[in-house]
Amino acid sequence: VDGIALSPSGTVYVTSSTQLGTFTAQTASMTNNRSGSFYAIKEEGRGIFRMVYRWDLYPEHTFSYSGGSQNMPPSLPDNDPLQNLTLPGGTNIGNFIGGPLFCTSFQGAPVVRNRDVYVTVNGWKVATGPFPFNSPCTALLCFKDDSSAREIRLGRDVSAQAAIVQPDFARSTDSRNPTTFSVLTPGSFRVEKEPGDVGSTIRIDNMMNTQRGQILDSISTSQPIILRETGRPDTIIDPALQNDRWSPLKWYSIIHGMSVESSAFCSGSTVFVSGGSYVPSALSGNIPPSSEGFVTAFRTDFDPNVAQKASQAHVPYDANPANFVPVNVIADDNRPYMKQVISMDYLRTGPGWASTNINFNNLYPNQLSAWPQVPQNKEELGRTSFEDFQIRLNQCVLRGGAPGFRSTSRGVVGGDGLLMAWNTNGIFCFRRASTWVADEGRIIQLDPSGNTLFDSSLQSITGATGGNTNGANLTKFDRPTRVYPLNDSGDLLVVDSNQNRVLRMSASGSVARNLTEFSLDKTFVPSGYKNSDSLTFSNPRDAATYVSEVTAANNPFFGAKPLESWRHYLVADQGNNRLVEIVDRFEEDLTTGNIISRVSEGTLLWHSPPAISGKGYSYNSLTRVQTGAGKFIVVAGLGGKAPSRIDSGEPQLSSTLVGDQNPSDLKSSSTGNGGVVIFDSNLPGGYRVFNQFNTPAVDHTRIWDFSAGPQNWSVNPAMDIAAKTHVMSNLQSVTASLIPPTVVGSPPQLALMIADSTGVYEVVTNSADPTALDTRWMLPNWAFRTVRRNGAGGAPTASNPLGFFPTYARRLDEDNVMVVNGFTGKTIDLTTNYTGEVLQLDGRLDPSAALQPPGYISQGYSVFAVDLGFSTRSIKLRFGPVEGSRGLFLPVFADRR
Repeated sequence: VDGIALSPSGTVYVTSSTQLGTFTAQTASMTNNRSGSFYAIKEEGRGIFRMVYRWDLYPEHTFSYSGGSQNMPPSLPDNDPLQNLTLPGGTNIGNFIGGPLFCTSFQGAPVVRNRDVYVTVNGWKVATGPFPFNSPCTALLCFKDDSSAREIRLGRDVSAQAAIVQPDFARSTDSRNPTTFSVLTPGSFRVEKEPGDVGSTIRIDNMMNTQRGQILDSISTSQPIILRETGRPDTIIDPALQNDRWSPLKWYSIIHGMSVESSAFCSGSTVFVSGGSYVPSALSGNIPPSSEGFVTAFRTDFDPNVAQKASQAHVPYDANPANFVPVNVIADDNRPYMKQVISMDYLRTGPGWASTNINFNNLYPNQLSAWPQVPQNKEELGRTSFEDFQIRLNQCVLRGGAPGFRSTSRGVVGGDGLLMAWNTNGIFCFRRASTWVADEGRIIQLDPSGNTLFDSSLQSITGATGGNTNGANLTKFDRPTRVYPLNDSGDLLVVDSNQNRVLRMSASGSVARNLTEFSLDKTFVPSGYKNSDSLTFSNPRDAATYVSEVTAANNPFFGAKPLESWRHYLVADQGNNRLVEIVDRFEEDLTTGNIISRVSEGTLLWHSPPAISGKGYSYNSLTRVQTGAGKFIVVAGLGGKAPSRIDSGEPQLSSTLVGDQNPSDLKSSSTGNGGVVIFDSNLPGGYRVFNQFNTPAVDHTRIWDFSAGPQNWSVNPAMDIAAKTHVMSNLQSVTASLIPPTVVGSPPQLALMIADSTGVYEVVTNSADPTALDTRWMLPNWAFRTVRRNGAGGAPTASNPLGFFPTYARRLDEDNVMVVNGFTGKTIDLTTNYTGEVLQLDGRLDPSAALQPPGYISQGYSVFAVDLGFSTRSIKLRFGPVEGSRGLFLPVFADRR
């Protein structure tokens, strides 16, 4: 199957299999299904080979020998407790994924890493429940890269004429009743007497009866052997029960609901497997489910000998999570050398793994799982709810296309810090990323599992001028509102609003730049600045930084050098009702490009125009977007009054006053709701103002009716939401991004993500009227309160918060949307405290163009789906409780870079 693998020890690994990919009545009987074999072969001389070991897949079967017949279980026993989990409503998962494996076959080439060899297996489980759905499953097997001889230890002497006999599935026509046997004759192995005359040891250097040419008779390490001696009855022996020098299998894992058709990929101490999984679809309430591209991974840096037997009394097993110790690896009762990495453990009603669970929210995902990354909380030993586990599982799904085009993953590869998987629809690229959050009194860096990587409220400050301090001081964050990792330096840009400063600091907490004020050049002062304006910041809310090279011809400052390097800081100075841009200037060598000296620090370069400065224009957010070669625009959000288009002198193009609800006040909005300003040199006056946008109609049947009894998706036409012009209300932030154009070949389209007191809205300019904005994606408050749901059309879960106060939202590069909810209060069951959270949501658009039934599995946002297409499935990442630090409290900002 596919390629071969060569280990550093010189052992060649190869798989041979029928690669049966479908389940039918014929394959269920296993007739003509030869499963597959895994071989380890070493060349001992030119053209001379020995088989180090062979390991076979086989179903439950019966074989005959001189003493009668013997029934054998399948090669891979499945003891995963997941098979005994009972879903809410009483459905046992074992109805779909329980029982023995059928139609197993090797897939792809072996992979060698760190003296281990990994192979992937495809198989099936036969449904025994009410739904006639046969579930696929994948197995990942880890073997030793071991070239030593195989050993069989016996407690008695062995005849010199003894032979080793074994059913050979590769040469039998029916794997459930093998009739062809392999034989190793006495000359093919050594029998050695143990010291003290306590028995004998059979040592087999070559597991096949030849050294060159076609392989015929060969012995497998995955099944017992028949010891055949003259004058004695045949003896069936499982050598792996006698010692660890027989079976090369270290551990294995069965991934339920997943099919695979490619090799694994190993990097460092993580092994990745990709294929198609039915699990995310099933957990979303889609029965029968559909397959989706899926990538999962396991840690490999563990000792499989920690395994406990499946029947071993698991004590304690009471309902108190504090007394429970979860297990990651289970050993089979009859074949304890078969060590299975299970999917999860859970509180149970009895001592055995076959006992049912007590509480569906007391789950312990396997700590050896790397994708999905499972909770690592030390006090609760990784305990989590089913809903949280479902969210983490959805992180592994490859999306981006219509059903049928993303049904599997064709493979997974990696290198240089990237991991890539692909399917019929496209290529998916992953890289290590972390989320930075600003909440009450701190900034914090989290990995996707919620582990704290950095948590700092203390920074050392050094510097000389321009708002820096001499020497080193300690300062504590008061109310940070932004934290951005800077790709060009590895530093962080932090806005600490309550202390009126902008910091550039290292991830270790060392501050390189502390901006609290700026200075004026001797000869150049931008037109927006007035003599009475303050030189210090007041409650700055957002900032951006970048570098540029400036020649003397383009340098307006006094003492311009032939070539200068500038570090720019663009600041939303809310307390002073303005935007300012200041620069640190450095002389640059014309020949080498090296920095020679500092020219000035903290000098004002640009100030927002007088017409949109002051007057209560409270700038609270900004985004600098590159729209072309050397072309940039700035998008700013205002939380207080917003200027109207008339302030810019731009002609009024639409039939109504854009952004002005009071015709008697044409210079600024009288409502105090806020707005958006786009600074673009190509626009008349250099900028354009918006403080309203168009929102679509939503049918009442898409909205959950909390007042109905019983509560359900609304049947009350009075709950219809009409299309309307939405006036921005208490605007919290605006971010901007470029999205693909609606017409192929056109330039990318600018999209604005607006968070105000009514929800989150992504808007674009109207194609016929650039002064009007239309909504393309939205998450209003009423929809957010019911995002978490039981299945596609089920009721909202109790973990939804009572309120939604979005403080920040941004569309990420991978078509997800980061949303920060600063609401504090209770969840909808009125029993659980809620102190805010950060969510990464699926930001795609669903192609459906008509009302869909409540059970419709949405591929993204749609006004034609219940709750606008949002569900638990839409949540790709969630941070509320975090590990290694206190939980989030009143978060105001989060971003993933």
